[in-house]
Amino acid sequence: MSVHKRMRFSERRQELALLHQAFSHPARLYICELLAENGPASFDFILRHMPLAKSTVSHHLRKLEKVQLVAATEEMGEAIYALRRESCQWGYSLIDGFWGSLSPGLSHDGPFSLNNLPLAS
Repeated sequence: MSVHKRMRFSERRQELALLHQAFSHPARLYICELLAENGPASFDFILRHMPLAKSTVSHHLRKLEKVQLVAATEEMGEAIYALRRESCQWGYSLIDGFWGSLSPGLSHDGPFSLNNLPLAS
């Protein structure tokens, strides 16, 4: 019997990968920033602040809900989205711990610039 490839990695690595996937699109980062700055917000509020189609915004909100960074509640028939404080703190500590564990092996190769990265078009 074969073992699913994902099962070969620790739970922490799988969680870290899911978290990075959640943040892998600028729209999802922006949604998190909107909710952090404005507090809980309706779907319409989020949509008005996004340069994207309704279905696309909905897709990105679902991705954030999947990793439990955002929670949706219903108020008077309208979906209200909010950041989940505990999940955000957990995510921060997971990412910080990962990068902290790499620091002993990091090289000091001079200043870093995003201008040198090949960005996907």
